[in-house]
Amino acid sequence: MRGAWLWARSDLRRRWMSLVVVALFIAFASGATMALVAGARRAGSATERFASASDLADLLAFVGYDPSDATGALHDQSVADLVAALDRDPDVTRYERGETVVVTPDPVPPGSFGFAYVAQPGGGPGLFGTPLLLDGRYPTAADEMLVNERAAKLFDLHVGERRQLLALACFDCEQERLDAEVTITGIARLDGDLIDDPSTVGLFLVQPTFLDGAWTKYARPGTIVAIHLADGADPVAVSQRLTPLITGGDIGNSSSSLRVAERAGDLQSNALLVAAATIGMIGLVVAAQAMGRHISVRRDDEQVLLGLGLDRKQRMAAVAAVLAPAVVMGAGAALPVAVVLSPLLPLGLSRRADPDVGLHLDLLVVGVGVLTTMVVGAMVVAFVARRWLQSPAELPSRASSTIATLAGLGVGPVPLTGSRFALDRGLGAKRLPTRTTIAVGVMTVAIVCAAVVMRSSVDGLVHDPAAYGQDWQLRVGTGEGEVSTMAEQLATDPRVEALDLVAQGALDVATDDDAGARVATLGIQGVEGGSSLGILSGRAPNGPGEIAFGSQSMGDLHVGIGDTVTVNASCGQRSMVVVGRTIVPLIGGDNPDVGSVIDLGGFDDLCAEQLTASIDQNRGVLVRLRDDADLEVFTADLDAQGLYFEPTSRPSSVTSLRDIADAPMIVAVIAALMGSAAIAYGLALTVRRRREDLAILRALGLRSSQTGWVITWQATIVAVISIVLGVPIG
Repeated sequence: MRGAWLWARSDLRRRWMSLVVVALFIAFASGATMALVAGARRAGSATERFASASDLADLLAFVGYDPSDATGALHDQSVADLVAALDRDPDVTRYERGETVVVTPDPVPPGSFGFAYVAQPGGGPGLFGTPLLLDGRYPTAADEMLVNERAAKLFDLHVGERRQLLALACFDCEQERLDAEVTITGIARLDGDLIDDPSTVGLFLVQPTFLDGAWTKYARPGTIVAIHLADGADPVAVSQRLTPLITGGDIGNSSSSLRVAERAGDLQSNALLVAAATIGMIGLVVAAQAMGRHISVRRDDEQVLLGLGLDRKQRMAAVAAVLAPAVVMGAGAALPVAVVLSPLLPLGLSRRADPDVGLHLDLLVVGVGVLTTMVVGAMVVAFVARRWLQSPAELPSRASSTIATLAGLGVGPVPLTGSRFALDRGLGAKRLPTRTTIAVGVMTVAIVCAAVVMRSSVDGLVHDPAAYGQDWQLRVGTGEGEVSTMAEQLATDPRVEALDLVAQGALDVATDDDAGARVATLGIQGVEGGSSLGILSGRAPNGPGEIAFGSQSMGDLHVGIGDTVTVNASCGQRSMVVVGRTIVPLIGGDNPDVGSVIDLGGFDDLCAEQLTASIDQNRGVLVRLRDDADLEVFTADLDAQGLYFEPTSRPSSVTSLRDIADAPMIVAVIAALMGSAAIAYGLALTVRRRREDLAILRALGLRSSQTGWVITWQATIVAVISIVLGVPIG
């Protein structure tokens, strides 16, 4: 073995720079892979860590005021019953109560786009747990306010500013400017800010002393109770027990935004794991190629090792002794690479949810990653050593058929030599890994092409409302008595292709196997050109005895197409047949997978509108135009008529797909960097190993500039083959 060690030491002394290049390939590939795996772990847990850091409740109950109850007695009794039930419920550890009031800082429009949330004693800084402060502090005085992140960005609100207050004395009243100001003490990221939920444009947290208590004379949508459950408690069971006690409101998970964020985090986690596996495979190929390049130049030395009396195992050990330092250096250098790349992940929505974005060292990932790098590196070294020993004996150099064909066509010496360098491996010290270089080029182009195609597909989905089931451009009008007349008028407009009357409410849905739950419900009736429903399976409901569910609600209720459910609302009970799984049009929510859809006539017969809070009740007309180019003029006409309208909402679950689209682009960038570096390394080896050939050409009259063009031709041949083969594969 002494001879093997002496041979390896001589190689390390003379060609250490080549080994450093091999180590850099290993370090970058392994470090990037570890960073992606750690990023996947952080993406998958970001929402949970956000909820923990914010101390969010498990359930939120909303008890709305009934406009017909002037004294508020029904509301107060419902709240009292709910609080009494919470005090008795063993699954409830604590709860926080607060009020909503339509008072906002100028210029946030009150009503639909802004509410102040008033914490009651014991409610902390607000009803949203302990919101993550981005700037400033929590409010403590009567004239102080904490604003949510989205409102701060949309309305240019800053910490330390004094803003005049706007308010509504009643929901049908005109906006009034109060003779009072508020100081913005902080900006916080609430759960709704994660997904840009349109219902959380303006959320403002204040103390009970807000406006010295005078806030009680302004429009108050209702009371919110944030409920914290014991570990292991079933939120669905608790909400089912409490739902009958709530008048004019509902109870559910503390935030649908978190469910969307959690789903997006899971999708991103899976995407990053796939990206990590892809980068690992690319790194494996490039590292093996770099090791092969390093050792191939010593092909003639096998006879020397044989002369020293080394058997096959000892010769393999000699090769391993040459390449092992590169593996060790690469594995060690991968750790700082992973740490340096860690602030780049997670992406998008999960990044917003992560309460601690920055440099991170995931000890589990790094430990497993370094160990895996060493083990896989040892396997690659063994493979390269075996291939080196199995290489056929040197034969006289013979031009390939391609080169012979080019020579027969009279191709000049510069392109002919460049083609030979790109396609002919050569022998001995002149040997080049041409096949692996081309293979790396093809693989790189294929991966980049596939990533671009995937990104384009996701962008196409995100920007096409019809593709995600929101096949309409506008929702117009909210006045219950005016909707039908307005729809008739809109139907006569030649620019309108289709109209649907819609109303938002809720139903108590029960199955044979389940006590049931309250489900947000949409009543819909096609007026012109059919329905705007996106049916995923089955068909749209047609008549008062049929219902369709969003995918998530169907799963939560454990029902399928053809099953019968019992629905209850304020005006009675009815059995309905599940006829379809649908994408729920977004006219008051953010998740198209949550809710149910029934015929508008059945909706009105059941008085489904009365099971939702008055602030959430709305009716309108979904409008689909014949030509998108008419949208700007059409909305201007609506505005001139004094009609309320809002554009199609993009579900945050669709928006979060852009996070997944970023994952293949990360792979594309890393693959392009590694592939380009590997090819550039191959070109550099060409200049070094074929310098005698270039010198002979110079002696035969080749100019210096033409020598450079030889390498350019070589690179062009590799690039053309990579594109021709890689693009269709990608």
